[in-house]
Amino acid sequence: MLSRFRYGVSSKPHWSIVEGVVERSGFEEVFDRVYPAATRLARRMVGEDEAEDVAVEALARAMARWGRVGSLDWVDAWIMRATSNVALDVLRSRRRRARQTVVEAFNVDDEEVALRLTLRAALARLPRRQAQVIALRYLAALPEPDVATALGISLGSVKTHARRALAALRLDPALTEEALSHV
Repeated sequence: MLSRFRYGVSSKPHWSIVEGVVERSGFEEVFDRVYPAATRLARRMVGEDEAEDVAVEALARAMARWGRVGSLDWVDAWIMRATSNVALDVLRSRRRRARQTVVEAFNVDDEEVALRLTLRAALARLPRRQAQVIALRYLAALPEPDVATALGISLGSVKTHARRALAALRLDPALTEEALSHV
């Protein structure tokens, strides 16, 4: 009963049964609209190899909670936040597996690839909220008000987290000016 008051009750149906298959009304439309953007965000955060897996996982989380998420005014932002969270989880698991720096672990010759790997490693070292703000604001190119809505924080908090994250990235010895220009 408490969940009805906490999350609200929507008058539109979210479930329908067609020939024994459960459908979630509206989810396919949202999937088609948001999947390309979620994949782009994931690609910028974790690279080409795992981008689709990250985007699909985020959309699967949205589908699992579609009864609550589907009625939100900011479904797209919720899914982008979920994509960012899944990508950060992937980056953190990579960090746990390899204790040495990403560039040393892969011994990369290509300068652009090395730059992206270094930037990903630096994002993984940031506190979660700061990494989310940087990912949504600069990598997904969302305006600050949309980042605030997606993260459920105030606009001032978005600006504070962005400022602190950029300051931490500027102090990171692994990052060069060229790497910071990509953020």
